[in-house]
Amino acid sequence: MMKNEKFDARSQNTLVAIRSSILELLQKKRLQEITIAEVCRSAHINRGTFYHHYFDIYDAYESIEDEFFEEISVRLSSVDVSRLEQSFFQEILEFISEHCAFTLFIYTNNGKNSLLTRLIDYVKNKYIRDYSARFPQLSRARIEKTFTYGINGWLKSGSLEEAGLLAAEIVRFNQYVVSGFLENSMNMSENQT
Repeated sequence: MMKNEKFDARSQNTLVAIRSSILELLQKKRLQEITIAEVCRSAHINRGTFYHHYFDIYDAYESIEDEFFEEISVRLSSVDVSRLEQSFFQEILEFISEHCAFTLFIYTNNGKNSLLTRLIDYVKNKYIRDYSARFPQLSRARIEKTFTYGINGWLKSGSLEEAGLLAAEIVRFNQYVVSGFLENSMNMSENQT
């Protein structure tokens, strides 16, 4: 929660400088070790300017998380995952690539970072909601397992493949899984008649 939400150009430039400084410092040390003085030096501002916008370093970091989450939510909100198109996954991967340093920080501090949980929950719920609406014959549990298997495998691999290639691979995997589930459910219903 920011103290003052002014949106003039000077305030915006100051906020960008503060956030950039924090992200730069996070590559070298933990959030708890970053001081306001370091952020101010790096951002070329005085302490009063920092405190005009934020209560403390955690407030500033929270605003970075919120902005990151809001941006990815907006970018993904209009994409229907269940269409088995590459655009949803490519959008996520391109966003991650554009914010590589922060994404790496989130991922490497996964046990201590609620943003990673928020992001995964958002994408997971959208994935399940879109697939459930398009393929009502698939159980929610099956859809959830497919998501979890795919995302966990990708995150644990640590691979930074090109977004388009990985998105295409995810789409092929989803098409394979959905067609298998649909074929299996049709065979089961035929056997029951």
